[in-house]
Amino acid sequence: MKSALGYSVLIFGLWIIYLAAFYPFVKNNLSFSQRALLNESMRFCIFVAPILLYLKFVARQEPFRYLRLNTNVSRGVLCGVVVGVIYAALSFARASLVLQDVVAFKPVPLVAWFTSLTVSTLIEEIAFRGFLLQQLERALNFWTANVLTACLFVAIHFPGWLLNGSTLVPGKLFAMANILFLGLLLGYLLKRTGSLWSCFILHAINNLAAIILFG
Repeated sequence: MKSALGYSVLIFGLWIIYLAAFYPFVKNNLSFSQRALLNESMRFCIFVAPILLYLKFVARQEPFRYLRLNTNVSRGVLCGVVVGVIYAALSFARASLVLQDVVAFKPVPLVAWFTSLTVSTLIEEIAFRGFLLQQLERALNFWTANVLTACLFVAIHFPGWLLNGSTLVPGKLFAMANILFLGLLLGYLLKRTGSLWSCFILHAINNLAAIILFG
């Protein structure tokens, strides 16, 4: 529990410092591709590097196994694809029925496709489902740990939204509800499959659907 709390404070603090102190300069002076590369490098350093160091040298755990990156891989991939396709289909159906006014098929840079569907998705899954959820579950029952992890998953989006001038309430209520539900589903999927790849694939398919629908 202490490791989960300490890690949460660390990543939120460092991420806010990066976004508030350095990102404005990065945004105004680097190209989109350069920004994307730097952002994902910073994400790795802030979100993933502390986990790998903690597991290897403090907890004395094999990181890939603890994070469920090399367990039940085939089952995880299959479940991630099946659940992801169903989830995306429901997202498209909901958008066509309810959200016609926000559907926007905008051109998206190739680097944004790559980072959204691979690097940033894997980083977030390692941080939240691979590490935080499992750490919290050591002290709490699964659903309490899953709800807390999903809430933290929502909260980590706040700094970026605020930096981009978005209002949190009510403008982001729909997005917050979506992320919360997705976080709960991702945690449940990890519990059922024992593989982080199920979470990664579902998360990537969700991001793909969001890019297509909202640009």
